[in-house]
Amino acid sequence: MKNGNKKKKIIFCTNFYPPNFVGGAELIAHYHAKIMKQLGNDIIIFTGDPQAPLNILKKDIYEGLTIYRTYISYELDSINFTNKNIEENFK
Repeated sequence: MKNGNKKKKIIFCTNFYPPNFVGGAELIAHYHAKIMKQLGNDIIIFTGDPQAPLNILKKDIYEGLTIYRTYISYELDSINFTNKNIEENFK
């Protein structure tokens, strides 16, 4: 670690994440995660993905970062501030 800082475990939570989705918020989250990893921190990303299997947490690696993808829907009637499936996968 630089400057004698203690290594941190950091989780980035985003609605979506590259390479499946590339927008401003997704790119900022990705660049921040890469920088924090370069500084020696343990990084994981937790994100939604409409292509992920329902009720299964899908793990993959993108540009050296560990990503956990959980099913999320675009349907307006399914958008809510609580989602039991996502909460269970987050645990």
